[in-house]
Amino acid sequence: MAHEGTHTIESAQPPQGSHPTPITYLKVAFILVALTALEVGVFYIDALEPAFLVIFLVLSIAKFALVVLFYMHLKFDASLFSTVFVGGFLLAAAVVIVLMVLFQVVTAKANPEEGEGHAAGGTTAEPGFQLATSYSSIIEGTAQNI
Repeated sequence: MAHEGTHTIESAQPPQGSHPTPITYLKVAFILVALTALEVGVFYIDALEPAFLVIFLVLSIAKFALVVLFYMHLKFDASLFSTVFVGGFLLAAAVVIVLMVLFQVVTAKANPEEGEGHAAGGTTAEPGFQLATSYSSIIEGTAQNI
């Protein structure tokens, strides 16, 4: 009964298996190298060129998941950390997508020869995009003077 109230250092340690061993990190590193080699190999196969986007997206997502799960320890930490990470990642991805869409819309309306519904002479009907058109003419003029 003398051992009931005492705590040892071993009991304060987390249970074994809660974090990966160095061998696990080496295995993950080998898998990442193999996926990178696969990406390089795929790039040199001309027959796969129509599927490049899909192949590289899948391989990139797999590599991203491995790095996040093992090297950022999200697989072994509390689920709160995973929730915060995924939430922030989704927010950042949404902002990037919105900016890409916005940039495409503004670019299409600022370049009359590429878009539709623009008045003759290179000016747009919407006053908000005349500023973008004037900036592009300034850049073109600067490029010609160089």
